[in-house]
Amino acid sequence: MDTCWAAAEVVDVPCWDRPNVVPGEALNISNPRNYTVNGLPNYWFNPAAFTSAAPGTGIGDSSRNPFYGPGIDNFDMSLLKDIHLTESKYIELRFEAFNTFNHAQFGTPVADVNNPNFGRILGTTTASGLAERVLQLSGKVYF
Repeated sequence: MDTCWAAAEVVDVPCWDRPNVVPGEALNISNPRNYTVNGLPNYWFNPAAFTSAAPGTGIGDSSRNPFYGPGIDNFDMSLLKDIHLTESKYIELRFEAFNTFNHAQFGTPVADVNNPNFGRILGTTTASGLAERVLQLSGKVYF
C-alpha cells in the first residue's frame, strides 16, 4: 500500500498528491477571458508547467498550493432617501445594485494534471448568490 494513502486513511482526508514542475516552463497566471493554450480558451495558468509524478510515488516536486484560483470581485451598492411627511410618518425609497460593476466571478480551474482541461476555468461561481448584476427598487411607508 502506498504510504500516502495509508496516512490518509488515518486522518480521513484525501491524499494530497503533487505534480512535478517542468524546468524552464513559466506558470503564467493570466486572465481566463483571453488566455489561450493550443487553441483552447479560458486558461488560468500554463498547464505545461506541470507534469504527473511517477506512478507509485504520489508526491511530485512542486510546492503545496503553488497558486490560488481567481478571487471574488463583487461590489454591492445602495442609495436611500427618507421623505418626511410629518415628524413620525415618512416614506423610504431605496435603490440597490448587487454586483454593481457586473464582474464575472470565475470558478476554480481544473486541478487534475491528467485531465485534458487541466488549468482551464470551465464556469463561473455565484460568490454572493448572484452571478450577474441585479437591480432592485423598493419603497416603504412608516406610520
